[in-house]
Amino acid sequence: FFQAEDGIRDVERSRGLGDVYKRQDAEFCVITGDLTDRGDIKAYHDFRDIIQHLPMPCHPLMGNHDHRQVFCEVFPNIPRDENGFIQHALDTPAGRFLMLDTVEHGANWGSYCEKRGKWLSNQLSSSGNVPVFLFMHHPPFEIGIPVLDNINLRKD
Repeated sequence: FFQAEDGIRDVERSRGLGDVYKRQDAEFCVITGDLTDRGDIKAYHDFRDIIQHLPMPCHPLMGNHDHRQVFCEVFPNIPRDENGFIQHALDTPAGRFLMLDTVEHGANWGSYCEKRGKWLSNQLSSSGNVPVFLFMHHPPFEIGIPVLDNINLRKD
């Protein structure tokens, strides 16, 4: 797999995905947000146009610059959990990849509420002994980079 961080904010910045386009060996790509700069519908259409040319399936995750409802309008088939959060499990021979939705609409910091936590707990408990890989936009703990530590996950 290939992970792209702070992915695509506009068509001009999409040139940063050049390395992803060259990766013929990756089974899939995870973009951990931000997908857009302001969460507007045109930006999501541009994003969709860009990722449809990737040589592998793409699993986009939202960041604090994104807007869940607008994203879902442009990507109506994106997997969501039973509470409407954009998170899902991807089972592969390498293990279970869990895509987590840490967005708190209108806030820069990340959030992982009780409903999302219950979903994660169920996914982890049903994983058995396979390796589990977690993907999210907001760091779940301080990582020593102040600008990112200021927006990491906060406890609800």
